[in-house]
Parts: sequence; C-alpha cells; structure tokens
Amino acid sequence: MGIGTTNPQTKLDVNGPIRFIRSDPAPFACDTTKLGAFYLDSDAGGNDELCVCNYRGGVSAWRTAAHAACD
Repeated sequence: MGIGTTNPQTKLDVNGPIRFIRSDPAPFACDTTKLGAFYLDSDAGGNDELCVCNYRGGVSAWRTAAHAACD
C-alpha cells in the first residue's frame, strides 16, 4: 500500500511525514505479538519520545529508539 506514492516497494510505503498523537500510558501491553508497534509518549519532563515495542535480552518491552526504558 502506498501513501503519497504510486509505486510502493514494501507492504507500506509512506512518502512524507507520519504524525503520531501522544498516548500516555502505552496503548496496550508490549509482547511478542506486538513487536514493531510504535506510540508517542511523554517523559516525566514533558518531552515527547517515540517508543517502539521490541524484544531485547529476552524481554519484550516499550523502549525509545535509544533502547532506554519508556515510562
């Protein structure tokens, strides 16, 4: 499926920015069936952080792109 493109090269190709609406707390629990899901969170200081559900060190968890724990 292509958004903003007529020649998608993967299952979903987006030509342009993607907007995430802040969701605090996480919209659902992160487990192995949800790996790769994203959501926008805010930290204790009110700063936005993009979180991804990933599997690392034998644990599925929401983490920032830098692999720090999300709130």
